[in-house]
Amino acid sequence: TLCAKFELSNGTPFSGLAECVWLTDDSTGVDYRLWWSLGENDIQIAVEAKTTGWIGIGFSKDGTMDNRLTDSLTGSDVYVGFINNGSLYAYDYYATQQSIPTKDAVQNLDVFNAWEHPDNGFGFAFTQPYNASESQDNSFDTTFQVIYAVGKEPPTTTEGDRFEKHFVRGHKVIHWEQSSVCSEKPPQGDSHKPSEIEHAYDNEDDTFGVEWHIHPDENTIHFKVKAKTTGWVAIGFSGTPDMIRSDAIYGWVSNGVAHIYDGYIGEDREEPKLDTALGGTSDIVVIGGSEKDGWTILEFERPLTNSDVYDVDFADMMLPVIWALGEDDGQTTEEEKIDDKHESAGAAYINFLSGDSDFDVGQTDYHGAAQSIHGIIMILAWVLLACSGNYVARYLRKVWKPWFWIHVSLQCFAVLLVLTAFVLIVAWKGEDNEHFTEPHEILGMIVVILTILQPLLGLLAHWRYDPNRRRTLVFPNIIHWIVGGVTTIAALSNIVLGIILYDVSMMIVYAFVAWFVVFIIFISIEESVKWYYHFKNDKVAYVGAPDEPVLDDDESDNIELEELGDEEDASTRKPKSSPKKQDAYVNPSFLEILMNNKLRILAFIINLALIGYLVYLVADVPFDPVVLPFQHCQDCQEKTFKFENYQIPVGVHGDASSNQTSYICKAFDLGEMADPYHIVEIDAQIDDESIVHHMFLYTVPYDLTGQGYYPCLTMPESATPLWISAVGAQSRFILPPQAGVRIGKGTDLRYAVLQIHYDNPTLATNRVDSSGVTLHFTRHLREFDVGFLLLAANDFSIPPGHNDYEIAGTCTKDETKLLPYDLTVFSAGIHAHRLGRKIWTEQYRDNKKIGWFPAEYDYNFNEQRFRDVDITIKKNDELTVHCVYDSTSKTNTTFEGEGTNQEMCITMLAYYPKVDSIYCGSKGEVLDKNDGHWRPDTA
Repeated sequence: TLCAKFELSNGTPFSGLAECVWLTDDSTGVDYRLWWSLGENDIQIAVEAKTTGWIGIGFSKDGTMDNRLTDSLTGSDVYVGFINNGSLYAYDYYATQQSIPTKDAVQNLDVFNAWEHPDNGFGFAFTQPYNASESQDNSFDTTFQVIYAVGKEPPTTTEGDRFEKHFVRGHKVIHWEQSSVCSEKPPQGDSHKPSEIEHAYDNEDDTFGVEWHIHPDENTIHFKVKAKTTGWVAIGFSGTPDMIRSDAIYGWVSNGVAHIYDGYIGEDREEPKLDTALGGTSDIVVIGGSEKDGWTILEFERPLTNSDVYDVDFADMMLPVIWALGEDDGQTTEEEKIDDKHESAGAAYINFLSGDSDFDVGQTDYHGAAQSIHGIIMILAWVLLACSGNYVARYLRKVWKPWFWIHVSLQCFAVLLVLTAFVLIVAWKGEDNEHFTEPHEILGMIVVILTILQPLLGLLAHWRYDPNRRRTLVFPNIIHWIVGGVTTIAALSNIVLGIILYDVSMMIVYAFVAWFVVFIIFISIEESVKWYYHFKNDKVAYVGAPDEPVLDDDESDNIELEELGDEEDASTRKPKSSPKKQDAYVNPSFLEILMNNKLRILAFIINLALIGYLVYLVADVPFDPVVLPFQHCQDCQEKTFKFENYQIPVGVHGDASSNQTSYICKAFDLGEMADPYHIVEIDAQIDDESIVHHMFLYTVPYDLTGQGYYPCLTMPESATPLWISAVGAQSRFILPPQAGVRIGKGTDLRYAVLQIHYDNPTLATNRVDSSGVTLHFTRHLREFDVGFLLLAANDFSIPPGHNDYEIAGTCTKDETKLLPYDLTVFSAGIHAHRLGRKIWTEQYRDNKKIGWFPAEYDYNFNEQRFRDVDITIKKNDELTVHCVYDSTSKTNTTFEGEGTNQEMCITMLAYYPKVDSIYCGSKGEVLDKNDGHWRPDTA
């Protein structure tokens, strides 16, 4: 009978089928039992459990709901039964992802028995054919695994469309063709192992919270995320204390339906991308969601540990957690994305196994919203108002009688905006952060001081104004003009500096440059016309051809006039001597100004459009991530190794052509360590960035501490590279949570050598430096040891006069065939000297290019840093590092070498698990850009 309703039989446990197995042990309390018999054309199945809710049974190739290891379009077959008013209701479902299964359009469930369990439970039996007749069913295979689940409460209706989350679930491998007999009682479980661990966290602002339940026996963690918004919500589990490399779960509730997705945030810190779009898997089970009283609640499950490279494993450690809330729902499209900026965000460290948390950081502190608003206000103040006020004072004073009060109004409004932006950014940055330490902040403070001084000078000039004076006063008038010009130039320069320092979109740079070019062209035209008429008439005249002074009928031009004061116009100007006839100057109406100044109006509209576009771009800048302070791992220790007031030598290497270059080494003793340790963070301590080009830290198996400071062009013998920090690099190098650099017991890494490359172009002999490095390490070892691999092109030369000279070096399969296992590369540092422009590495497998890295391949000698990557190197892979140089500034050939005036081509890879190899490369090969080979800038 094909039906969903079946009357219950007597209350005796079912035992009518041949084979039986317990699916759960006695620790769960549900005593879930499965019977089956294999027939000629079908299989008979019966299930029973202690519950008054629902019982689910499914068949899967790999023990998951979505059968991700198969090509099945329907995923897993699932059958769910429950009791309502003394009758059994059972339905046929299918699952294509780890979420609530979907009911089949055609119900092919043949229930032939149902019964009550004497100890508050029930069971039912059904038949499934081997060969499926419907597209939403799978043909039964004896290799199928069983997936099972039990719920506490039955569905509220008999349709079985939605039911509450399970409280027990799992999967089991069944040997269907083997005989199996159930014991009288379920097997004994581990009574000391908790079936569920519950914890919760709420942020200090009470705008975000998360509850979680861990099921250790099922390797799952159940999340209930709540946030004060009716838009989208995202939570990320990061490998570092910022947003990069974050396992992000995000979603929203629309029309009562929860949309929850498994995503990943890369190094660009943009909106998360679906794991599946990146080649990973969706590993969450959507439970549901709701919106109520301005709060959104999302519930989902995910594995504690899994093999997806885009997911973070939950271990007994403080894990950086970030969250963000948006005003609107995301887009339910093929990409399932959120593309609007968050309205608030925060971060903390949480140990999901113990429930501990620390460092609650909210975006009410210092974040991208403050920077965006600060930038918008400053652009409006200086680019629009201040520049307009200056323009009115210089070029419209003889055209428009009310020019003075317009000038004053614009400048006063600009001053108010500048002070507002200054107060806001200082307040948002907070008391716990250092102020006025960066060049942008220092110059900004100077601009604010001059901005306050400028209206005071203007007020003094206005107070001391005398229409009968014969000469403009140096103080305060001319000083007022000079301070105004200097302040405006400094402010515009600081806006450019802010754009550069805070690494905003290049579109903002382009928009600002476009405005600046248009503004300079327009001002140049005004100045040219102004001085043309000045010399033509030998006196100060109107600016612009339409505004040339109108003279009397005798066109006399012999009157010597003084230059205008701050408030002077045609009506107040006095001649130095008595003229025969007074010049008559036009005092046009506003409409006449518009008609006679078409070029000015056009330029003003173009400038206004560019300023508006610039403001729009700044407003659209993604918020900076909420960055957590580094949580020193459990029982974390620190050691700092540094040079102490070391005087930089000149010509230490004996080559006059490279006197400005010094490679200096000093060895340090890591100390006796009775236990092995993992280094988990390395911090650069750069004393003088103007002279320190880069620092290299090696470990060596022997003691060099007795040598003090000594010149060292090459790497010490038997040394292992540990870390590099170059000009412009991030000061902190944080390793992923599953890996660390092993030192201490069981290793020969007792001693470290710090090599500093000094670049002293002025050959100064009085320069001293105290740069160094701080290591953070713990005895709580992580899963993997980190290693470092150098990919390099060597023994090459670069002829002068080339703007695109490409060199390549290859780590061949002869080297990688020796790898004992796959290497996971998580960071790549690119390095060259002053001629380097682009560096990237191509990866080949089976003679085919499978990818390239890093995505940020443009190279700047002054901004060197590690780039985050996610690359797997396998046996027989080939890796080719490419470097592009610009030698147009050179008149002689540049050779490969260690000196700053020489060149290098290196990519340094940080990876795990560690192998012995530390260097792989070849003689540099010259490539022609026009020969058709692939390049990222021409792809």
